[in-house]
Amino acid sequence: MRADGTRPRVLLAEDSDPARALMASLLERMGCRVDVASDGQEALACMRFGVYDAILMDIEMPVLDGPGAALEIRKLGGPAAQTPIIALSALITDIASRPVLAAAFDDVITKPARRNDLYRALDAVIASGANGAIDRPVAVACAPSNPLDCEQQERIFDGLDKRQRRALMSLAANELSQLVLELEAAILAGASDEARRIAHKICGTAANFAAVALARLAAGLGRDCAGCLPDDIATRIVTINAVARETIAALRSRVRTSRRTRPAKVRAGG
Repeated sequence: MRADGTRPRVLLAEDSDPARALMASLLERMGCRVDVASDGQEALACMRFGVYDAILMDIEMPVLDGPGAALEIRKLGGPAAQTPIIALSALITDIASRPVLAAAFDDVITKPARRNDLYRALDAVIASGANGAIDRPVAVACAPSNPLDCEQQERIFDGLDKRQRRALMSLAANELSQLVLELEAAILAGASDEARRIAHKICGTAANFAAVALARLAAGLGRDCAGCLPDDIATRIVTINAVARETIAALRSRVRTSRRTRPAKVRAGG
């Protein structure tokens, strides 16, 4: 809570539907009022007409990316220019390797953003009233071969009920399915730059939902392949595609499992 007892207002700019829903849910459970934007241009428009305690800004977004939006917000002057902006990045090197952009952000949170990460980042500008008394959900067992890091996912989902988890995992699976189709189209068209852009988005969604193997593969495509031969890039993309499909299947399996694990009704009279 703010010092005056009112709920802090946070602007969340994130282009991934499931990641945006997950982050907004976590922030609301912390007691924040949350406005959302799906790209940097929308975030900039929000800042022209609203006053916020903090902004959480994804790095890679369409229309206007996070760094570009942050720099434009700084140019607005007045209270908007003084609003703390916290970057959300699947790779900390997104900021660290570009010092000229670091000036636009006050802090960086690495995806997947956990509740403690959000507390830490927002505590500098908001007097948090959270007491940590949210019940911890029961963990769902996963096979060792599962492409999801289930222990990490439990930490990400801490405080969310089964209905919310199912909805978020369904959103993530649907978005990854669409991105896989876009990645396949980019491969067929020989558009390596477009393929790397899509891989970066896959990385962000995967990181938010603890699909560690997929996040690492997708991140490596953008980080390591600037000078790669087309055949090498295509080979990496095919691998990413295969792991993405396994991840989608795992997410959908968890949705089905959580639906089946409802407590049995007790009949009257034994």
